[in-house]
Amino acid sequence: MKYILIIASLLIVEIIIGLLRLMRKTNEKTVCLPKIFFTSGTVASIIFIIIVAITLYNGEESWIPIFFSVFSIISLMLTVAYLNCRITYDESEIICRNFLGFTKKYSYDDIIGIENWDSENLIFFGKEQKVISVDDCLLGGIEFVVFINKKYSSLHMGKDIPHIRNTNGIFKGNVKDEPVFVFLLVVIALLAIGFSLLIIKLAMPSNIAIGIIIAIVIDVICALYIAMTIIVGRNPQKFGKRFVRLFFKEGYVRY
Repeated sequence: MKYILIIASLLIVEIIIGLLRLMRKTNEKTVCLPKIFFTSGTVASIIFIIIVAITLYNGEESWIPIFFSVFSIISLMLTVAYLNCRITYDESEIICRNFLGFTKKYSYDDIIGIENWDSENLIFFGKEQKVISVDDCLLGGIEFVVFINKKYSSLHMGKDIPHIRNTNGIFKGNVKDEPVFVFLLVVIALLAIGFSLLIIKLAMPSNIAIGIIIAIVIDVICALYIAMTIIVGRNPQKFGKRFVRLFFKEGYVRY
């Protein structure tokens, strides 16, 4: 429970910093996640935190507040993602902020290519081919891609951005919306850990050995699923389409 409180505290601090950052007036344009991430994450986290507080106050068994704490952390992560995962840009530069609040700056002069995949656009920068992923569902995403194209054209005598294929990332560019899938894998891992702790708590003290065995089995299955998801995503052409659909929705993987 101590570690869960530490993680929750860090996430709350990130939320406060993110809110303070939003309050600052700026002329920069922004690309961010839909507001449903903030609304659903905030409401759900408040509900789960209240449930945790009630269970602690009533002296319930320790596994109950731990169980709901895991869901409160996942909800807080949605709120943090809305506040931190952003692209801000103006006439001179692009600034990308990740989930942890760290930023990277990009220059329009470094644009080397773009890849359009259904509703997702991947913009490549520099020799290292650093990638900015912009989905049409993002608030301001379409406007940003249009601005990028105009900026590149003005810097290169009216030429369009070259189209290239992405081969970077954990899935080697084979999976659409890679950050979303990575986030889902993290959530699956957290749920497996939380459920394993729950099983162990329920088994204590008389059936602790059985509880540990069941928890290990759950974690191993989860680890194998995550590993296979990464392997299939990196090499979908080596597997049949039916097998690939066990891990990815149809249309999200290219061969």
